Amino acid sequence: MPSDVGEEDVAILVVPRPGASIGPLELVGFVATDLPRFALPRYLEFVGRLLRTASERIEKAKVHERGITIAAWDSSAALGRR
Repeated sequence: MPSDVGEEDVAILVVPRPGASIGPLELVGFVATDLPRFALPRYLEFVGRLLRTASERIEKAKVHERGITIAAWDSSAALGRR
């Protein structure tokens, strides 16, 4: 997503497994062990499903158009960054 301070911020949509109970802070902490800081998501949102084409590919353009919703977790607010 476009950033107000740099080039772009990473935003991810997560479709959790049924019955899974993980929070955004736990998930970001988990991926932080393998990703450099610039690749960590600023925004994270749990969704029920991703929009797909007839051939079951994710409709990336529609996901991008959707943008950041009010339901998204913002790590900069939660962790006091930026």
